[in-house]
Amino acid sequence: MWRVRVGAEPGQSYGAYLFQKLLQKTLPTAPHWSITEVGCAPGGILVQFHRLFGYEPFGVEYSPVGFAQTQSLFKQHGLDPAHVLEPDFFDASFHERYRERFDVILSRGFIEHFEEPSKAVGLHVNLLRKGGYLVCSIPNLKSFSYPFLAVLGRDVLRSHNTKIMRLRPFTALFGGLGLEPVWYGYCGMFQLFGMSLRYERSFRGLVARGLDRLDGVIDHLMFLCLRGAAFKCGWSSNLVFIGRRRG
Repeated sequence: MWRVRVGAEPGQSYGAYLFQKLLQKTLPTAPHWSITEVGCAPGGILVQFHRLFGYEPFGVEYSPVGFAQTQSLFKQHGLDPAHVLEPDFFDASFHERYRERFDVILSRGFIEHFEEPSKAVGLHVNLLRKGGYLVCSIPNLKSFSYPFLAVLGRDVLRSHNTKIMRLRPFTALFGGLGLEPVWYGYCGMFQLFGMSLRYERSFRGLVARGLDRLDGVIDHLMFLCLRGAAFKCGWSSNLVFIGRRRG
């Protein structure tokens, strides 16, 4: 009920609601535009972009399971499943074929998995036409979840590049690539990341599931008390950069 009152979608988290508000303030509505998401499974965000902005959705997904999930979701919503692509994102032939092909490039929770994320960002820009928009977000694991991960999930922290999970090193990744910043900063409020640990049958899996349940309760309270307000700081759940390619 409280979600609907502030204009959020049923089941949408407060963080996702704030992210959607940000996108609606910064991105144009253009039915003739195309969008691709790097690491797109299961495809729900692309369906949302199609509904909100009219963009023709494409997706890049290397995982066979994720590829099949996204194709299935596209079919359910009357979208072309052939627009789900299954290359290695770092394959040179893929970038030669789709160079400057898309109007919007979306990347969520992707670049922080690499030791050299600047290389991944450069490849994102390679796919972006001049005048198009890059939307890149990463989770902030140095936020409220950090104590839990530092004690019980050090392997999870090691698999993420936490060095870029502060605003200055994060925004530095987008310099010198011909991008005009449209918006950048911390986005989201309180969030506990149970991560994939929630699926483990272990003590830390139990704790992660407990954190997720607590997160759900806090989410309801944020809709009730904050009603669309946001307080952006180093404890926010995500970092976001939105830039427009010059040309």
